[in-house]
Amino acid sequence: MNLAQAVVDSGALDALVSCLEEFDAPVKEEATIALGQIARHNLELGQAVVDAGAIPLLVLCLQEPELSLKRNAAFALSEIAKHSQEMAQTIVDAEAVHILAALAGHPDPKLKSKVCSCLAQISRHAVELAETVVESEVVPKLFNCLKDVDIVRKASATCIREIARQSADLAKIIASGGAQTIVEYISDCKGPSRLPGIMTLGFIGAFDEALALTVIQAKCIDPLKDALVNEPEDHIKAAAAWSLGQIGGHSAEHAKELAEKDVLSRLLAVMMLEESSEDLKGKAKKALKSLVAICT
Repeated sequence: MNLAQAVVDSGALDALVSCLEEFDAPVKEEATIALGQIARHNLELGQAVVDAGAIPLLVLCLQEPELSLKRNAAFALSEIAKHSQEMAQTIVDAEAVHILAALAGHPDPKLKSKVCSCLAQISRHAVELAETVVESEVVPKLFNCLKDVDIVRKASATCIREIARQSADLAKIIASGGAQTIVEYISDCKGPSRLPGIMTLGFIGAFDEALALTVIQAKCIDPLKDALVNEPEDHIKAAAAWSLGQIGGHSAEHAKELAEKDVLSRLLAVMMLEESSEDLKGKAKKALKSLVAICT
């Protein structure tokens, strides 16, 4: 970070941004990499890149024919967008979202993963930003990306999670179009890649009874229970416990679906296990209490 700050303090940003206007593609590419690496460290450095006028030129770089230039432009925009709602809005205002959405269908896995990451960083800050991403008609492409190679799948799952968590209406769009695809995704993959899909189901299920029933009907309980029991990492187990509690805590009907799948005893087991982290024990206890309270 200190080195990035030193680059900014030297006045190099103006020169780097001017490189984005060069005819030579390798020059533009190196500039996009440098700007992304500067912006990634903190909000102040990201803002410095924005203030230097980089965003409109980075958006133009997304539209260049060179694949590596597209990748690095998407990376730089993602690193800027992550810092604040205002920075993400600046990228939206530069009309980047529709270009990124189109690139989500590109055949190159590295580009797709960076595009999905950028859309996730835009979506995470506010309902309005997530709605803008959805309005770009990217959601069906995100579901297709869940069936791609691992780096694409995880980035796409993260983007879907950031959209679904923002509002009941957005969760409904995700659930109606792809609840089954998300369930298939968390059934098929293991480890950290599973986490965003697990949390997406919890966010969807938390909003209301109908959405929770939608994910139950998509057969989410078995893979969530599998994650609770078999994942080695406690934070993934904890996410599964949280999601199960969100999905099953609406009514006796919802809780019954989990009870018949032996989820209650599994929650109790991880809660009582000495080796479980405090976070896992807490989430399992909270889920168990919410389910037992409404069981008939």
